Amino acid sequence: MVTSWQLYVEYNSIEKELMVKLEGVANSFKDGIGKALWNIDNDSIAFILAGIKKIEIISGAKVTNLQNDLQGAVGVYVNNDGEYLNSNTNAVDSNLEVSQDKVIVRPESANNYYEYTLAIFFEESTGAPELIGFMSLYSNQAAVFQRFKKSFVIIISIALIKTFALWLIFLYFANNVVAKPLTDLANATEALSKSDKLHRQPYNISQLKLLADPDKNDEISTLAKSFLGMQNSILEKIDNLYCINEMAIKLSQSTTTKQVFEYVERYLKTLFGCQFAIVADKNNKVFWSSLPKSELPAFAIKHSADNDDLPDTKTHDRNITYQHPSVADQIHSLVKEEVATLVLPILAAGFEGKQIRFFGPLNIDRLTGDLQLTKETKSVLQVVSVMISNTLTNLNQREVIEQQNELLEERVDERTRELADVNAELKHLAVHDPLTQLPNRTLFNDRLEQLIQLSERESRCFAVASIDLTKFKLINDNYGHDAGDLVLVEISKRFAEGLRGTDTLARMGGDEFAALLSDTDKHRAIDTIMQQLISRLDKPIVLQDGSQIMPNANIGIALYPDHAVTSEQLFKFADIAMYNAKRSDKGYSIFCPDKNLQEQEFAELINELELAITKQELVLHYQPIVDVKTKILNGFEALIRWVHPVRGKIPPNMFIPHAEKSRHIGPLTHWVLSEACRQSVKFEAEGFSLPISVNLSPRVFTSPELPDQLSALLQQHKLPPSRIKLEITENAAMTNPNQAMEIISKFSAMGCPISIDDFGTGHSSLAYLTRLPLNELKIDRSFLVSDSNSNRVVVETIIELAHALDLKVVAEGIETEDTYELLKQRGCDYAQGYYFGRPIDAQRAMKLLKSTGDNNSLLLPPTNQT
Repeated sequence: MVTSWQLYVEYNSIEKELMVKLEGVANSFKDGIGKALWNIDNDSIAFILAGIKKIEIISGAKVTNLQNDLQGAVGVYVNNDGEYLNSNTNAVDSNLEVSQDKVIVRPESANNYYEYTLAIFFEESTGAPELIGFMSLYSNQAAVFQRFKKSFVIIISIALIKTFALWLIFLYFANNVVAKPLTDLANATEALSKSDKLHRQPYNISQLKLLADPDKNDEISTLAKSFLGMQNSILEKIDNLYCINEMAIKLSQSTTTKQVFEYVERYLKTLFGCQFAIVADKNNKVFWSSLPKSELPAFAIKHSADNDDLPDTKTHDRNITYQHPSVADQIHSLVKEEVATLVLPILAAGFEGKQIRFFGPLNIDRLTGDLQLTKETKSVLQVVSVMISNTLTNLNQREVIEQQNELLEERVDERTRELADVNAELKHLAVHDPLTQLPNRTLFNDRLEQLIQLSERESRCFAVASIDLTKFKLINDNYGHDAGDLVLVEISKRFAEGLRGTDTLARMGGDEFAALLSDTDKHRAIDTIMQQLISRLDKPIVLQDGSQIMPNANIGIALYPDHAVTSEQLFKFADIAMYNAKRSDKGYSIFCPDKNLQEQEFAELINELELAITKQELVLHYQPIVDVKTKILNGFEALIRWVHPVRGKIPPNMFIPHAEKSRHIGPLTHWVLSEACRQSVKFEAEGFSLPISVNLSPRVFTSPELPDQLSALLQQHKLPPSRIKLEITENAAMTNPNQAMEIISKFSAMGCPISIDDFGTGHSSLAYLTRLPLNELKIDRSFLVSDSNSNRVVVETIIELAHALDLKVVAEGIETEDTYELLKQRGCDYAQGYYFGRPIDAQRAMKLLKSTGDNNSLLLPPTNQT
């Protein structure tokens, strides 16, 4: 700033000096110019101006009259157009008013000029001075700038020298008075941040100690004192943390209590400087010591199990206890080593009342001025006490856990073995029949597929046998299901003994068996094997009550690859041969395409059954069910019919029994249920609320997904469940009572009525029957065909039994007036049969309903319907 002010003053001084010179030149020539201007002597004016132009500082001059007409000019002229060009004019005259006229310059000149204008007066001898014009002198600014450059260099050079000298003085002061002490503090702080060892000196702080002079009270001295105090505190904390960290690592690795006490004694001795330590209880019984007994001082022997006369030094205190040796001398009058300097309680399970006692004086830096533990030391000891207690507790728990883990591992191994056995048993049950222990349908089909693949690769031949026991239903009916199970088990044993080890015998369900006969040599080998199997049935089977049953079976055989190459075709042809064996005296039959044209056609018919569902070749007919008392229509039973496009109408008994033995029965039943729901919705739309009965085959009835399928159909058609009545045969319900109970309960929970069909032909358990959620019993037609006394007794018994169980009774197969009257007299609830009407299609059923009038009343004539 000072230099800038000097430059400014110097520049103004040079400008003023120039203006003074211009003023002197103007005054020197004003008289001559005045005379020439008064006389209008332009030549003289030009001559004078030429002389003025020769002066070094003059760049131009001009003379004008009072009308500002130019009378003469030199160095500076007006251009041809008479234009005036701007210029910086800094004319200065203390005696005259400075004119601010525009400087007249040449067009090609762009320099700025200083202008000094002097008024020209002419004074006659007889009068006062008279203003006659003006003289203007011009000086180029370059002259001023040239002089200013020299002064600028001198002033700047002197300023730089002064500034450099001041900086040297300032840097010397700052370095010695401020920077060096701060650098020492910074280096000490950096070194302190890297300290991680016990009692490590982080930095040579001798200089800081000099700065921390107690007699000084300046900022640097105060800062040095604070740092030294902070350093001592931080070093103590570092030592504590390092020790605690190392101790925690060792304690976490400890496996015995001895290791725990050794680690604690080692690190606390490093921190506090104690001489040795022992672990004792409140009775002064020593459990551990850091020194061998032979090296313990004489007074420490008093702490052994045999010498318990050591004075009590607050051993019952659960808090950390410290006693300075000098204080202990006064209290106990003992040598200072006989008193435990430091006592740490052990607050761990299994160590109640035990303490760690440290002997010997502590490091002085761990004590305050009044010889007490510092706050930092107390905190460290509290952390150590907690670490010891937690570690010992964990060790104690670890032992318990290890014992528990051993027991748990033993139990896990035992349960694993049990689960393995159960899993193996479940796997066995999944693919074996629980009664006969033979492979079931699933395992049989799997082995059949494997045998097909093996035979295809190695060009082998094998046979599939379909076995059906004859008159097995009569065994169940006459002797009960237990006898039937005994027969099945005995026959399976005999068949298994008659087959080779490479063959497979399976129970497919009910009284159906199947066999895989590997590596057969055409018919000769088959005949031999079949004769052996049939011969196994020559001996009677003795029941538990002593009764004897002569078993019999029909066997059908299909050969691979002669008859078929797929599992389905092989089993189907074996099934056809089995039905042909029923007409044979041998008891077995080999499938023959040439001689079994009818069976082939039947097989083709079964294959077409699957397409019949999608092609809408199936229809439902509806047989009326009436109230016996009033003959009013009470519902329909849905009966399936097949209208083949080529074969015409195919009776149900031609495809239903065989569909039940194949996979077609499931889709067929689903179609019947769906069609019955759809037709019931139509009846509802016309105002007729009647239930439609649907028969469920035993194979479909046991399907676990059937309840969900029926529920989905009812929701799809928005139909009340009470409109679909499910008819289940007595044998299906009693074959597996527990399974039947579960399935029937699901249907009942949905709201579907349940009817037991063909009641009286099986062997029902009345006790079990009372537990089933049923709605009605259906008397089999076989009891109504004959008018014998025994049949009448059976019918009366069934009706009384049903009413006693609060069930309705339906009689089927009513064809005569006498039968109807008999049922009416016996109190039968409902009936169906040709006497009331034959099955009719949906359209005729709707017409029949509409012809009855309101309330679904249908008074049928007591004559046969056509």
